[in-house]
Amino acid sequence: MKIPDWVQEVLTSFDQKKEAHSELQIVDELDRVRKAHGDLSDEDFKGYVAERSAFFFRGHADKDSVWGTYFGPMAILTRTDGVEVRVPDIKELDGEVVLHWEARARSAKDPVMRARYADAVWDLKQVITNERPSHEFAQIAIDAYLLASRERLYTMEIEGVNWLKRALSLSLIHVMVPQIEHILRSFLGVLGVPTLKTVRNHPGIMDAKSMNDILSDERMREVLTENLWRYLTVLYVEKKGGLNLRNDLAHGLLPPDAFNRQIADRVFHSLLALSLMREQPSDVRHNPSPSKAGGNESSR
Repeated sequence: MKIPDWVQEVLTSFDQKKEAHSELQIVDELDRVRKAHGDLSDEDFKGYVAERSAFFFRGHADKDSVWGTYFGPMAILTRTDGVEVRVPDIKELDGEVVLHWEARARSAKDPVMRARYADAVWDLKQVITNERPSHEFAQIAIDAYLLASRERLYTMEIEGVNWLKRALSLSLIHVMVPQIEHILRSFLGVLGVPTLKTVRNHPGIMDAKSMNDILSDERMREVLTENLWRYLTVLYVEKKGGLNLRNDLAHGLLPPDAFNRQIADRVFHSLLALSLMREQPSDVRHNPSPSKAGGNESSR
């Protein structure tokens, strides 16, 4: 893709910035410089739109955009003939634009720009090209958001807050699901149940039990109680009627649109539910309730 020299000059100036700046400032500068270049060729216009759009999308933290994605149009207008106009609009973008964003996500030095390129790829590639993005871009976006916040590159504190919220939303599922599996495996150990299993067709080789193995153990089901056990099963390992979150994540099958606030909230809620569990004293655990007659087996 050809990027006009005047567009590249704007991008280079921001890529070298050490002081605070925002995505919208990049858009404003592109628009300001654009006025001096009159009518553009189709090739130059495409390059301009590719860059401007990347920084002009608006994040929707609380609900999906009109495309079912985190990023959506900055504005939605209705013409006098009733036709809806979205600015920017993914209809103006294609696979070549996404490939350009991918390259820029890997090469940009400025974390504000790098985060936006990578997150645009992660969030929008599916709806633009009908192809799944690599998880590489989610990781690039997370790291860049954290770096931009740490270096205080935001122009307003709310921008830094939004960067951190987005990084948390992207990373919570990646990080917390394996940790929750580890917590459940630790519960097995507390119960005196082996946490390892023999690898099928490889006698003598042991492997850690997966969440599927853990939740299928009747002793875990009893300890978790029926409601929590069923909640975790539906959320993490049940294929039919459940989210199967753990298995799809482990096998790289989780689509980008699953990395949203609603799913992240569920993962965090399941962690909170597990944190409320407490080990009971051994005498209570083995004799949880007294007989109705007021005595125990030895007194009868």
